[in-house]
Amino acid sequence: MKKRFSDEQVVTILREVDTQGKSVEDTCKRHKVSVQTFYIWSRRFGSLQENEVKRFKADLLAINDLLASQPLWNLVHIDVQGWEAALGA
Repeated sequence: MKKRFSDEQVVTILREVDTQGKSVEDTCKRHKVSVQTFYIWSRRFGSLQENEVKRFKADLLAINDLLASQPLWNLVHIDVQGWEAALGA
C-alpha cells in the first residue's frame, strides 16, 4: 500500500491544528484525509516536530546499516562481553 503522505508531511499537518488554531475537521478536509486518520496520526507521532522525524529516520538508517555490516556472531559476542563486565566475571 502506497502512502500518500511522508512522515514529515503528516507532522506538518498535525502541527497546523496545534500552531495555527485551525479545527481538525477543516484541516482534514483541506488535505483530504478522514478525521479518524488524523487521530491515528496524532497517536503515532504525538508531539514530534518535523526535524525530530528526520533525525529518527536517519538514526534508524544508521542502525540498520550497522546491523547489516556486522556478522551476527560479532554482535552476540559483544553483548556477552558487556554482560560479563557488568557482572564482574
